[in-house]
Formats: sequence, structure tokens, C-alpha cells
Amino acid sequence: MASRQRLRSLIILAALAASPVAASACESVPAEGDDIENVTSAPLHGSHGGDDDGCERSASEVYGRARRAKRSERDSCRERDDDFLSCRVKGRVCGCEGEKACLAVAARKLHAFCEASPPPSWPSIVAAVAREIAHCKQLCKEEPFDLEACAAEVPVRTDLPEKERQLAYQIDIGSYCGAAGASTCTNRLIAQANVDYATAATQVVSGQMTPAMYLALSRDRTRKLRAAEKNAREAATLCSSRDEDGDWVPDSRDRCPSTPDLAPTDDVGCPLTAPPPGPSGEAVRRLLATYNIAVSPSCKGAYVPERIPAGAFYYPSARDRGTYILAGAVRNQPAGCPVWYDFEIEEITGDFVGFRYNVAFLDSEAKTDLVDLGRPVPNGFVQFNPKPNDPVLSRARLGETGGRAGIRYRVRAVNGLGLRGIWSEWKTSDRSSCTALGFQCGNP
Repeated sequence: MASRQRLRSLIILAALAASPVAASACESVPAEGDDIENVTSAPLHGSHGGDDDGCERSASEVYGRARRAKRSERDSCRERDDDFLSCRVKGRVCGCEGEKACLAVAARKLHAFCEASPPPSWPSIVAAVAREIAHCKQLCKEEPFDLEACAAEVPVRTDLPEKERQLAYQIDIGSYCGAAGASTCTNRLIAQANVDYATAATQVVSGQMTPAMYLALSRDRTRKLRAAEKNAREAATLCSSRDEDGDWVPDSRDRCPSTPDLAPTDDVGCPLTAPPPGPSGEAVRRLLATYNIAVSPSCKGAYVPERIPAGAFYYPSARDRGTYILAGAVRNQPAGCPVWYDFEIEEITGDFVGFRYNVAFLDSEAKTDLVDLGRPVPNGFVQFNPKPNDPVLSRARLGETGGRAGIRYRVRAVNGLGLRGIWSEWKTSDRSSCTALGFQCGNP
């Protein structure tokens, strides 16, 4: 039984390798990085502290100066975001240091907001800044957050190399979605442990690491993290000292420098050569099959799939044609790495209001003819066409839903390593959704 439990735990970790795990947020030491200075204490001409009208006037002036200086629309939008956020926060003291760290991430999120084309309007900026401040203020209260939903709002740092990007993403999740209690240093250590766990789990799924070595690595990182949580001096040493081989042993006391990546080590940095007993690779593969986790060697080194938008849902009058469902196409995967599009469907009218189910399609199943009109699906989108007679029951249900029940849906991508992207927003398709994609549909 114990072996089976270890095996199940291993596979669940592998399946959730891309899932965020948050540290706590209300902190006793200042947040790291200079972003927080820009957010909380930057001087602002014409500021009236927490006075919304004064903040809006000042930020509008900044925007006007940026436009007159012929700055790009997006750069101007970012400057306007920063100024307005600074002004709104400047007039009060943040409830806790975690709130300040959250606001640093909020500033990056607002910068990502400015990447829209065309950039958002000034009223949209006002509303977005208000939402971010309210969200970060909430972090200092005890009510729990929906972690997955919160993490969906955290922008991925695409300006960083992959390994640094993963660490920054986990740190940002801890800052933006955490609860009370952890220091900035502890947040960073938890983030680093999460990255190590996830990287090792994906290597197990792809056959690059044995289950026994995964167990050894997991126990090693957990032991060192727990020691740091119990000893503030050890935590500070780990956060401030160089550790070139990433084994959680500072170079100053590492007797075996340059150990391989993800190698479990003892307290002086030398490899542990006897991993604990673990399930066989074949047992893992059998259990993977029962969990429907996708595994493909072509996905070695693949990123977590990007967040994609829901597109449109269309059903023709001829019921035997089934339905057509569209989503944004995933663009950040290696060549040959398969991608599944996982749709969560909720029926919102008809006899089964509130009924939910999932339907998954492989990217190779996409239809390129836009709702069979003889023209291509718009660039950047994929389309699937489930039919009422499909042998997969969930597809058949979706294929016959048109005309029988209204739906709303959301979508995420899962790649050939089992790495899951973040869910899109829920979408209720209407006539404007179809028009935007280049065809007409009957729903008003």
C-alpha cells in the first residue's frame, strides 16, 4: 500500500507540475526588487495622496507629456499606469509588507494590460488600478483565495530565460496570491523548491529521471526547506549566498561544487548515491495511462503552454454537421510537441442547467476550413468540430448541444509533458464572437 501511495503521489505531482503553489504574503521584511519603490513611493507632481481626482489629473498630465514627447502608445500607457498606481497608494500606508510585494506584481500586470492593441482607455486604467489595489489590500485579511484563479492573473516574465522565468513566476504568485506569515526570503525559497519539484516531475513524466531519484530529490529539497523555515539564519544564508550548482548548499560550505542539476546532496553538498526505493518506470507509465496524462519525447524542454482565449461556439441548422468550437492557438511549444485543447463546458439553458463536462481535442484534429465555408480559420485560432455520432461521449454531447442548450465555456492547453496552461476566461458565444472571426451566426 505504501508503495502504491508513493507512486500515486509522484504521478499527481507530475500531472500538477505547472500548477502554482503560493508562499505567504504579509511579511516582516521589505520586498525585494526596485519595482516596489516605483509603485509605493515614487514622487508625483500634482499628487493629492489618496484623492482620486488629483491622481487622475496627475496621471493624465503624465500621459499627455509622454504623447507630446512622441513616446509609443504602449509606453505612455505604462507610465500612466505607474503614476496613477503610485498616487493612489502614496496617500496611505500598506497594511502589510506582503501587500507591497503584491503591488509590485500588480504593476507588472498593469504593464501587460498595456500590451493590448489598441492600448486600454483611461477609464479602463482607472478601473484596473482600483481592482489591483483592492486585491492587494485583501491579501492582508484572512479570507482564502482561489489560488488557481489568482495565479491566472499573474503575468509570466517573458523577458527572462526559462529557468529564471519559472522562479520569477513562482515568486510573483507568492507575492500576489499568498496569505499572511512568510518573509520575502521564505517566499523565494518556497518558489525555488516549487521549481525544483516541478522540473523533476516533468523529467519523470518524460522518462529523463527515475521515480526513485525523484523521491530522493523531493525529500532533499523538502528537508532543506524545512530547516530554513525553522532557522532564520539558515534561510538568510541561502537567500544571500552564491550557490552555483543549485543544490541548496552555499558555495562557502559546499565540499562538492558543480554537482549535476537536480542532484540530491547531503548538508555539505556531496551527492547522495543511494536513492530510496521507488516504483519502476514501467509502473509509472501504466499509471500515467490511467490518468490520461500526455507524454511525448518531442516536448523535451517545452514551456508551460501559454494562456489562450476562448473564440466562438457555432452550430449550423443541419444538426448532423455537429458544432464548431474555436480557441486561440498555442504558439510557444517545440516543433512536434503535441498540444491538447481542454474545453470545460457548462450548459446554461435547457434541461440540464449547471451541468459541466470536459472535452479535449488534439491539435492534429483541428479543422482548417472555417465552419465549412470554404475559407481558412483566422490566423492565431484553431477550430474543432465534434459530431453527434462521435464515439467519445463528451464530444457527442457537445456535438448535439447546438439548438438544444446554451453553453458557456473556457479552454486551456495541455502539452505532451502534461504541463497545463492557465484557463481562459469563461466565454458565452454570441453573434459578435462569430463576426470577429469572419462569419455570421444566429445567436444575438
